[in-house]
Amino acid sequence: HTVAVHNTGSLSVSVHSVHLAGAPSSSPCSWRGFGLSPCGGFELGPGEKGSLLVSVLPDYSSTMVHGAAVLRTSVGPLRLPLQATVPAIIIRTHIVASLLSSDAKTLRIHHACAKLAFAACWLLFVFAVSEYFRSYRSRRGAG
Repeated sequence: HTVAVHNTGSLSVSVHSVHLAGAPSSSPCSWRGFGLSPCGGFELGPGEKGSLLVSVLPDYSSTMVHGAAVLRTSVGPLRLPLQATVPAIIIRTHIVASLLSSDAKTLRIHHACAKLAFAACWLLFVFAVSEYFRSYRSRRGAG
């Protein structure tokens, strides 16, 4: 989405920096589900308009993304709250697509998870069989 910025005053305003609140200095404009552009500063003369592009970059762990853009200006900081909703169907589609991914790292992870699931089922089966025989022996011994 594009956010319009308009200097309605009679003096120029310098935007020294634009960043996402809490973002590390190594990536100030890409943080926790949002992206900002331009990332650097800019100048707005009297009556001039500018724009700030806000992108949603979800990590697909939640349908709601919250954040804040901070513009450090010559007249003080300006904090713009950001909120985006990612439709659940997109999250489900992303999860399915990642499960069907064929890159080697993802396949190794899926293979390891399958082995763990098999081992857990096997342990449950062994436990159930041993409990059955223990119960059978105790009933037989009591009768």
